[in-house]
Amino acid sequence: MRVLGICVIILGLAVLVFGILFIPQASSAKQKVVDSLTAPVTLDNLDSTYDKIDQGLDQMKGNEPEYLGTFAKRTSLGLAKTNVGIAKIVQTSGIIDIIIGVGMILGGFALLRKAQNAA
Repeated sequence: MRVLGICVIILGLAVLVFGILFIPQASSAKQKVVDSLTAPVTLDNLDSTYDKIDQGLDQMKGNEPEYLGTFAKRTSLGLAKTNVGIAKIVQTSGIIDIIIGVGMILGGFALLRKAQNAA
């Protein structure tokens, strides 16, 4: 029972460390996206700008001269939206990992205590 408790504590510590590492990585990735956005587009209006350009692109025909420029803008904004979404997922995953890690550590200590009381 003691070995199981120690294994659970070690795994809990590993999960906790990964959770702590995920959060700053997600923040720095999100900051890179914010830094790469040009002046009229900010993180707050990224979705609305993308939707506006997407609607404009749907109304254009493929042979118009502005089509390629608008297509490139939509692609760039779509990639920015994707990167922000992935950063949010990684940050949420880090928070969940921290909670799971703390729970595993506490569970491992409970197993160790149970083994001590049984002995």
